Amino acid sequence: MSLYNPDRHEKLQKKPWSLMKATQIITEIVELSIKSFQGDQLWPVHPDLINEYHLTQPITGLYNGAAGSIWALMELQQRNAHLPAQNFTRYMDTLIHKQAIHLAEYDSTANIQTDAPSYLLGYSGINLLRWKLTRDPSALDLLEDNIKSNITNPIHELMWAASGTMLCAWFLYQETGQQHWRDLYQQSADYLFYKWKFNTLHQCYIWEQLFMAQTPYT
Repeated sequence: MSLYNPDRHEKLQKKPWSLMKATQIITEIVELSIKSFQGDQLWPVHPDLINEYHLTQPITGLYNGAAGSIWALMELQQRNAHLPAQNFTRYMDTLIHKQAIHLAEYDSTANIQTDAPSYLLGYSGINLLRWKLTRDPSALDLLEDNIKSNITNPIHELMWAASGTMLCAWFLYQETGQQHWRDLYQQSADYLFYKWKFNTLHQCYIWEQLFMAQTPYT
């Protein structure tokens, strides 16, 4: 697998940095993103994902889906008054509804759970965005369940496991000041350090992962 495809990147140039040019390009990206938004159908699936994973349903999560795009647009608009604004609050229920449908499209051999609570691809990231936009207390209840149920996830990494959902706990502690979010963060960290074992072959501490119920690997 190639990590760098020259055809998909602009060549480095010797032009001096231009705030005006950067602002122009960011504005164009925001405008294009809002223009291509399709309401309850969210955003079109990228052709690469259609070809490689045969996905047809809207992608919903933070990592490469609508939740991440909405979060990025929201942060950009809050920091730059000149950028066009779009209120995505009404689409939070759509995101939740389409999440399981999206994950179910992946190849069955990947064994991806459609109710995964994970931060980047699962429900906790979407529920955190929902709370940021709506301040709906029910989203906090769901997030607490997401974080608790994911503490002992044997995958251990950011995409699926506690190292991701613990970030939700820390964010909510910073936002609300409520101790139980800090406690959930600490419980997640404690479990991850408990699973960090010294490997005599490699002579270092590593995590051994059980990825999607497959055999362990490091």
